[in-house]
Amino acid sequence: MADRRMMSKKITDTDAFLEMPLSSQALYFHFIQNADDDGFVGNPNSIIRKIGANRNDYDLLVAKRFVLIFPTGICVIKHWRIHNYIQNDRYTPTTYLEEKSLLMIEDNKAYTERCIQDVSKAYPQISIDKDSIEESNKDIMPTEDKSEVISDTETLSVVSQFNTLYKIYPCSKKKKKKTSLNLYYGWLVGKQVSIMGSKKTTRYNHLQILFALKQFIADNKNTEEHYIPRLPTFLGERTLCDYVESSKMSYEEYMNQHYGTEWEKVKFAYSKDIGDE
Repeated sequence: MADRRMMSKKITDTDAFLEMPLSSQALYFHFIQNADDDGFVGNPNSIIRKIGANRNDYDLLVAKRFVLIFPTGICVIKHWRIHNYIQNDRYTPTTYLEEKSLLMIEDNKAYTERCIQDVSKAYPQISIDKDSIEESNKDIMPTEDKSEVISDTETLSVVSQFNTLYKIYPCSKKKKKKTSLNLYYGWLVGKQVSIMGSKKTTRYNHLQILFALKQFIADNKNTEEHYIPRLPTFLGERTLCDYVESSKMSYEEYMNQHYGTEWEKVKFAYSKDIGDE
């Protein structure tokens, strides 16, 4: 891997970049310095801690799309190929091949996410078209008392539950419905999450995700919309896991109230009622 990195004024002299706090700009420079030859950063959290940055600095880079993140926690410099050109005899390909397969290169040499049809190996897929999604009018939480049926399995519509989340997400633009729906479904059926250096299958039900979203909304109530990460970012591994953990007490209180003291016996099943079966 090359030791020297370049930075283009085409990116760092823009208003979008210069309007960020110096701490976010510094974090971006450190990401570039530590990226591999394809612009991937495998240890963003370690770099954040090493230089004394904070989560807000990283979230701002994500929100303004200077870096793109993946459910694995890895990130990539969006404008890497604008900053750097590495000669073939010095180039070492990235080891993050699965993440790289999710990207395409735009005409201006910037990375962007592929459409959902191109990432069938990365996430559980759901076939979807404009007419297959019916908007849900349900409230964010169910109101009926389920305490008498704690041993039952509740079968719920993936689309209806997702639409509830989609409608209340505070960012009104670029929520990328197809991508978000597949990320959401991935959490319902379980996905591999990095925990203390090892992989563990983690599954969240729809109520855990909704409580996490409520906490996220509360934390961002005074944040300007253009600084709020897009919905796929919220549904990524790092952000969602943090918010599920921080909203755990509220979730458990709700479950105890509506399903009784043995609420952990409640099982949720999800029907893929969106035209692919």
